[in-house]
Amino acid sequence: MASKSVRAIGAALPTYVVSTALAVVVNFATDSWRSLLPWLIVAVLVIASAAIAAATAAPQPDRTPPPLPAGYYRPHAPPPRPRSSGSGRAVIAVVVVTVLIVSIFAVRFAFGLITGRETGVDRLVEPVSATNHALTLTVDRVEVTAHFTRVSMSASNGGGDALTLPIYSNCQMTVDRTTTSASTIASQWPQNVPPESTISGVVVFRFVIPGDATKASLAFSTIFGSLSTRGSIVVRNIPLRPDPS
Repeated sequence: MASKSVRAIGAALPTYVVSTALAVVVNFATDSWRSLLPWLIVAVLVIASAAIAAATAAPQPDRTPPPLPAGYYRPHAPPPRPRSSGSGRAVIAVVVVTVLIVSIFAVRFAFGLITGRETGVDRLVEPVSATNHALTLTVDRVEVTAHFTRVSMSASNGGGDALTLPIYSNCQMTVDRTTTSASTIASQWPQNVPPESTISGVVVFRFVIPGDATKASLAFSTIFGSLSTRGSIVVRNIPLRPDPS
């Protein structure tokens, strides 16, 4: 029965691994990480795979030797092997479902920590903008999560030259005299602003704005790509509402 359980779990494991990986890829590629659909698909596939594997696993053959003709005897005949019962399938189901639930929460937690994709509370009172010649930077949302601050913003280039606003070592947020640099890996920011166009994205900072903070500022230290629009751009006095929790 033990080997049968191992075989059934082993048959379900590839489906679990592949479907979980697929859900993570779909979430990352489509930015649909708030949707529960990929994770429900994983659960259905794994449970179905485990059930099929348990139901179709080959039963252990009856190793009881055939009876001998009269007058013959078999010394030390092995006792008959007990036949498997439904308890083995119940154990398989419990193990698979437990592993599934724990793994899904672990994967989602790790995925959020790596990418910064967590849901939170929008603390921004109203959008705020700053302008440097042809460039206008607007903060549209300040979402504070359990581990991050996610700033949704847009950059408009009204000039004839392409501009660049890189994240790495160039974007900072200041709250209560504490300055934090943006995370290049976790942010989704195009950085290149073509002439006469607007870009938008999310810049992630690996810190949590204090619940009682009411003001913040965000800056790009250097604007690249134009001689007329250069230097830095700073959005000051970003109004924040207190954390409702």
